[in-house]
Amino acid sequence: MFYDHVIDLIDALQRVADGEILNLMVFMPPRHGKSELVSRMFTAYLLYTQPEKWVAISSYAAELAYTFSRNARDNYRTAGGAVKEDAGAIKHWETGSGGGLWATGVGGPATGKGFHYGIIDDPVKNAEEAASRIIRNKHWDWWNSTWLTRQEPGAARIVVQTRWHEDDLSGRILDQLEDDPEPWHVVNMPAIKETDPRSFPECCTVIDDRREAGAALCPPRYDLDALSKIKRKDPYFWSALYQQNPSPIEGALWQRQWFVDTAFDVAPKGLRDVARDWDTAYTDDEKNSATAFVEAGQDAEGTIYVTDLDWRWLETPDAESWMLALGGAHYIERKASGKSIAQTLKRRGIAAVEVSVPGGGDKIARTSLAAPMAEAGKVRIARHLLPKLLDDEKQGILKFPNGSHNDLNDALVQAIHRLTMRAGRNTKKATSSNTTPYGY
Repeated sequence: MFYDHVIDLIDALQRVADGEILNLMVFMPPRHGKSELVSRMFTAYLLYTQPEKWVAISSYAAELAYTFSRNARDNYRTAGGAVKEDAGAIKHWETGSGGGLWATGVGGPATGKGFHYGIIDDPVKNAEEAASRIIRNKHWDWWNSTWLTRQEPGAARIVVQTRWHEDDLSGRILDQLEDDPEPWHVVNMPAIKETDPRSFPECCTVIDDRREAGAALCPPRYDLDALSKIKRKDPYFWSALYQQNPSPIEGALWQRQWFVDTAFDVAPKGLRDVARDWDTAYTDDEKNSATAFVEAGQDAEGTIYVTDLDWRWLETPDAESWMLALGGAHYIERKASGKSIAQTLKRRGIAAVEVSVPGGGDKIARTSLAAPMAEAGKVRIARHLLPKLLDDEKQGILKFPNGSHNDLNDALVQAIHRLTMRAGRNTKKATSSNTTPYGY
């Protein structure tokens, strides 16, 4: 069905095909038809009407780009277009009139190829990638050093995405326009129209969103009730993915009021999956990393309760003794010291599980993925622990990422990820024989 927002996007794409728009950004929420229209249908339309031209398509993964290419080829054939018999692969197919389509993943090779229409659809795979400055830098380097070098004179560029992060590929392009103006047309369609529309650089033209403030983008598919449920579940990603307005995370990853407003004196009975999450270290030198833990569980609604925390600078044997004395189930990050400690605990009959945390070695990325749970009021801290957690001179998380130590921060992040993942999966509780990560 051609909903109003689809018709508006079609109009913008036709202006690209007619040469009126050379640079187009499309920002829409998930599952609102942007990829179907742009990457599967518009690509076929371009080559059916301009078979001498070359279209390039890229996405976060080469396989997804190949899927778009296959769909475009099928649509092109359905419309009556002929594909050159000896050049019909999904990675690269030709019309027989001098043009065709090639596909690659973001960051992938494009040597020897060019395009008249270059489409990047969903350059970011997920929140973990978006939160990684390393990956964002790679995307930007690829955009400048590879993608832009493949454009023919007068080529059109289209970037389609939901906005995962303020510094994603689209965000960097927009930031660059402040110092180096270039005309871009922006189709910005939040899931719910806001009273004050988002501003863009002066060199940009922006689609006229004719909805009244507070109206849903596509009520037959996602009405206001459905959108409200999504918003309550995760406010940060609602703003980013659905409203196309990612707010800054880095530099202020934790905020005091998130924890002060929800602090508790007595934890509710019946908490599930109560365990300690550990960030371990080798040394008793306070200049180096400490061994830290956060004890937490969750209620039936998925709210996380932090009931204890601590850290010490200990050699590995002393850290093992400390953990043995505490008992209970332990989740230990899979790294050199953690692996050794987990094996020792299991040999002594203590429940221990080695885990990996989303975000890999990028601590800011890991924390950025956990912080929205606290912002949503889903992470509650025992009141007597607040000074230690928030303001300790060495380990206070409000100093992260600029504080001297981040061991407590890492343990808290691991606990949040563990319980968030377990809330949505029917995974086994930790036992002395359980050596499987909890879904990471």
